[in-house]
Amino acid sequence: MKNSLTEGSSFTSVDGMRVRFVREGRGPAVLLHGSGSSLDAFEQIAARLRPAYEVIRLDLPGFGLTGPRPDRDYRIESYVAFVDRFLDRQSVDTCTVAGHSLGGNIAWNFALTHPERVHRLVLMNATGYAGKSLPVAMRLARNPLTRPLLRRAGSRGMVARSVRGMVGPGFTVPEAMVDRMHSMMSGAGNRAAFIDLARTDQADRTPELRRLRVRSLILRGDRIDGQHFARDIPDSRDVVLPGVGHLIPEEAPAEVARRPSRIPRRPVMSRAYVAKGEDRILDENARAAAQGSFVPLSDGVTHYQLAGPDTGPLVLLAPGLTTPLGYWDAVAANLHTRGLRTLAYSTYGRGWSDRVEARYDQALFLRQLSELLDTVAPEERVHVVGTSMGGLIAQAYATQPGVPTPLSLTLIGPAGLAGQPHPLTRLLAVDPLARRLGRLFGHRFLSSHVGNEVRSSDDIARLHRLVDEPYRFHGSIYATLSTVRDFPLSAQHDLYRRAGRLPVPKLLLWGKHDQVTPIDQLDAVRDLFQPDDSHVFDHCGHMVPFEDPHGTARLLATFFEKIN
Repeated sequence: MKNSLTEGSSFTSVDGMRVRFVREGRGPAVLLHGSGSSLDAFEQIAARLRPAYEVIRLDLPGFGLTGPRPDRDYRIESYVAFVDRFLDRQSVDTCTVAGHSLGGNIAWNFALTHPERVHRLVLMNATGYAGKSLPVAMRLARNPLTRPLLRRAGSRGMVARSVRGMVGPGFTVPEAMVDRMHSMMSGAGNRAAFIDLARTDQADRTPELRRLRVRSLILRGDRIDGQHFARDIPDSRDVVLPGVGHLIPEEAPAEVARRPSRIPRRPVMSRAYVAKGEDRILDENARAAAQGSFVPLSDGVTHYQLAGPDTGPLVLLAPGLTTPLGYWDAVAANLHTRGLRTLAYSTYGRGWSDRVEARYDQALFLRQLSELLDTVAPEERVHVVGTSMGGLIAQAYATQPGVPTPLSLTLIGPAGLAGQPHPLTRLLAVDPLARRLGRLFGHRFLSSHVGNEVRSSDDIARLHRLVDEPYRFHGSIYATLSTVRDFPLSAQHDLYRRAGRLPVPKLLLWGKHDQVTPIDQLDAVRDLFQPDDSHVFDHCGHMVPFEDPHGTARLLATFFEKIN
């Protein structure tokens, strides 16, 4: 076997097999390939998902470098048990499960058997309905007269013809793809394992699909039998990909990578709590008086404001840990007078955006921003500006594959380079303690934090007027403290390095008296982020755009003009 096939791979022992897998990024999402394939089929999808998910892909038993099962048991229920034990070995409790073809069959059966472990379900040309036609190779394997031919078959030319017959008319099969699939299918015992799988009678569990209660996305090529998943899985979303054949992961990786985050959301908040001082429910009546607009995204409703000259370049304004979109009002107004449009928004749990049941981690906020831009400004290149935690979100967005290259990237008092996590993080890791602390003392923590962010008493009073009202909504303190616990607000050096390598103009702004992200981190950020220009506001604390909106807007506009 070529070394290129094992490069970057790891191995673990499950059910007496040496299982090949690749784990990278943060998330997690588990990708299950189809028959005759391997984890390599998801390479392009994994590259696009890594910034938002921890992507785990593996060679299933009977395929790739994992090879055949010692017991030759290829029932779907055995695959489900195998995936369950594999996830145990990886210490993964819950995850998004995505499967193609046979992998999709395993994925939905896994969701039926272990619903507590599946956060989202993605099926790509999945199989599993009784009576549906089988692929030619499967039919040959089941026929005792043609089975010997299949055992001796498998030349590269036959593999090439088979693969080209499975794709849509607009897809040209790369020679490297044929080489890889031929090599994997020729692995020791893999052809015999395929025959064993094809000869295995599978139990029909499709009548049970109606009891699935997991957010589900059904992806299928328009030339492929869609089976009945969209009909039978409640609240699922069916997406047909025009011109795509059976091999969705390799024919349409960009489409697949951007779809999982758009799975319909069920409004469940069982893990959230109501803290002392939260006396309002965020609903349509509460939103009626808010400025701006609202858009439903996969995790929840997002509050945003798109304003300024229609033809001006667009400036995205990403907020910090506690602030709603109104934080940017004065900066945005100044940018509008200079011919620029602005897009400000409130992250989940802040302002009038939904308080969602979720881990408030980097992946959640990256999905929110990516989906918002896809909806409001699809394919448009934008100036990206982020302050404090928003600086980390901005960098994560700008460095993910597949997004339009930003016109520029600006960080203002950015978080992420503290040597140790916030002292509160350790306490919040204990869920019962976190709930009790949040309910009783959450607003006291918030008030203390707000008092440290700006210098003057007038600015503190203005900031409280901005922040306090939306923090009366149920779940606000839960969202903030979950972010402190789950969002990596320290040790983000690698993200800064990746952003520093981006071939886009970069600007760095900082307040000299910043007590939240201290100015002594400035040199480290400069070394990693490699800004083209930087400026320190001698009279400001942590909230430069709030304390000096005119100076902030002037520096931003001047920097953008230099780029143009």
